[in-house]
Amino acid sequence: MRVSIYVENKSLPSCSAITPDLECVPHTKVETLPSAVFDEIELIDVLEYDDRDNILSIVLSKLRHNGMLKIQGTDAMQVVKVLNHGGMDLESASAGMLNGRMRLTSVHKLRESLERFGMETIFTTVSGIRYLIEAKRP
Repeated sequence: MRVSIYVENKSLPSCSAITPDLECVPHTKVETLPSAVFDEIELIDVLEYDDRDNILSIVLSKLRHNGMLKIQGTDAMQVVKVLNHGGMDLESASAGMLNGRMRLTSVHKLRESLERFGMETIFTTVSGIRYLIEAKRP
């Protein structure tokens, strides 16, 4: 089983007609998902927009052993770096970092958090101001 968890009106879920085995759920409904059954969970902007401090713990409880977690979001440090180097104006940087977010994060901080939960990081990349991190639950 696979699920894509997204933020309504902020991020686009990965579901389409060509991926019928992928369920899409808004982040406000994550607690309704069954525990420890998903082979793959994808989070799109959830860690930034969800106001619960324990959202990562909640999501990880839905992932089965040997399951994969994919997280996409905006890397706050990259936004600052691009702004500092003149690649973005202040208004664009503000929109990239704020826009209703409850918190800012970076791929490095997220990687540390995942390791504290015992997750094994498999892949990490940053493209522009967006990050993607993939981790496996042992």
